[in-house]
Amino acid sequence: MPTEIEHVEFTDVDVVPVVNRLAGAAWVNLDPAVEPDDVPPARGALGALFSGRGPDIPRATWVAAAGREPVTIGVQHGTGRRVTAVLAEYGLGVPEAWTIVQDHPRRGFVAALPDGDGHPAATLEWLLAAATALATVPLTGRWRAEIHRR
Repeated sequence: MPTEIEHVEFTDVDVVPVVNRLAGAAWVNLDPAVEPDDVPPARGALGALFSGRGPDIPRATWVAAAGREPVTIGVQHGTGRRVTAVLAEYGLGVPEAWTIVQDHPRRGFVAALPDGDGHPAATLEWLLAAATALATVPLTGRWRAEIHRR
């Protein structure tokens, strides 16, 4: 099923442009801006295949609830380890109401939110702060949302 894609530029201190577009979205990819000199060289195919970690530049994702499936959020990251404890060290402990679905060094971190989570701005702010904390390269604070609608 094809999707319609909308791109929105925003900053990590103002997530309102994305929050205002969540209604009707199937999922949203959130990619940070990185200065060109900070972009690491691409890993070779063999290195990427056998690496125990994800991408150097994190990607955060918000996925809408669908049927009985709750809203999920996640971060692909390049830290090469499980990150729940790391996030807590940054003051980003996973809220008790969330369910950790995955915390994997290569595939990333995923959490399911409780039904009726009425705080999308706070959730997105936490997600961007987590992605920033897990980045292995400096981020600029600028982000690009890729909003997918069915």
